[in-house]
Amino acid sequence: MRYADRNANADLMARFDEVYERYTKLRGGLGTLQARLKDVNATAASPNRLVTVKVGPQGQLIELVIHDDAYRRYPARELSSLILGLTRTAAAEAAEKMQQLLGEFMPAGTGAAEFVRTGDFDSLLSRTDETLGKPTGAGHDG
Repeated sequence: MRYADRNANADLMARFDEVYERYTKLRGGLGTLQARLKDVNATAASPNRLVTVKVGPQGQLIELVIHDDAYRRYPARELSSLILGLTRTAAAEAAEKMQQLLGEFMPAGTGAAEFVRTGDFDSLLSRTDETLGKPTGAGHDG
């Protein structure tokens, strides 16, 4: 007769219950999560407020406001660089907001939040690789 470690079984069941609860929360809140993710945006403005950009959830430019004085204040190249820099700043903020929202539904370390920030599929798949015993990043070149 084999002896079963009751503590190990209890720990395993507790872990299963925790994972199942997270899964149920994710499935139940998926519609809400999708709506909230779709509504994410971020704004960045120049210090003098002559240029303001607003980006959507993937960092795409959805609004650009340039005051008339900006054309007198900035040469074309400088204005262009300013707009690009503000867009990058706002996009990083939007990615951070996306990460925070995902963190409410997905356990830390799943790679999903990191993927939203970086767009790096390896971060998304690394947890699976660890579980399967593959070296991180193996076989994702596709």
